[in-house]
Amino acid sequence: MLEHLWREHDYDREIVLDWLEAVSQDVEGRVRIRAASAIGFLARIAFDTIRRDVVVPWAGSGNGDERERAVAALAMPARYPETGAQVVRLVLDWCRRDSLPLRMTAARALGASVGEVLPGGPDKQLDSLAKNAGPALSIAIGFSITELMVPASPDRRLELLRLLERWSLEGSAGRQRAGILSFLQVAAGLWTNVAEPDGEVSWPALLRMADAEHGVAGAGAPSGTREVIAGLWGRSLVAPGADYSVRNVLRSWASAAKEAPALRPPLISLLQEAAKTRRQADLLASHAKNWRDQRPYAPDLAEKLLKVLTEGTVRVE
Repeated sequence: MLEHLWREHDYDREIVLDWLEAVSQDVEGRVRIRAASAIGFLARIAFDTIRRDVVVPWAGSGNGDERERAVAALAMPARYPETGAQVVRLVLDWCRRDSLPLRMTAARALGASVGEVLPGGPDKQLDSLAKNAGPALSIAIGFSITELMVPASPDRRLELLRLLERWSLEGSAGRQRAGILSFLQVAAGLWTNVAEPDGEVSWPALLRMADAEHGVAGAGAPSGTREVIAGLWGRSLVAPGADYSVRNVLRSWASAAKEAPALRPPLISLLQEAAKTRRQADLLASHAKNWRDQRPYAPDLAEKLLKVLTEGTVRVE
């Protein structure tokens, strides 16, 4: 119907766009994204108009919701031969701009919206954006890397994690921050459901990947996966400005282990491996003590983790 209205009633085009833009401001997030996707549908047949009048103003906005609408609107035209190259050029141009809103929109577009259709992936562009990334841009990059990991093969997931590992090891504050905050975003946002004898269990995907290398049946991971994840956790524990995010992600993983005992041994084993230095172990112990003492949250798990950290015990019952 939209295509018919656009092609056959050119005098109504402004009305159609105004209406879709109004719907894109709905209080319900799914409605906003669907309206933006409808505008993206029209971009297939009127790319220059939609780019100029809708997408670019959204992309340059200081409002995060508007930037997300721009990202949603680009997903469909990015997948059509007639408009795909134009979409890619637009996003790559935003990557080179000094404007923070445009760079943040580019970072988000390089996830599932446009990044998935780039030959060879968007790693080079994300690497460039990470160079001088502040916290907001780092989180935007992290959201997109999480999206890229959802459909990825185990090898591709490890490739993306190695990208974060490399950033986290750099001396550049921007890339180091992007590596840590993106890793924590992936750790928080990527989950997988696993069938267990007592029913389906929700695992943090990174924990499952790390445990898979230790021989979880049917969940093989490439060699080196566990080492990369443990190293990223260790650097996150001591990274400047990451404590709040670390606390929240650890709490969400502890919550999953509290509900599903099968997660407790692999979680404790991975965290023990992450805490290679005294400082890392002390900071991790501080988090565990909060689970145990301040408004007791996961006291049994905390006790086992504290025991491992103080005694160096590997085996966890």
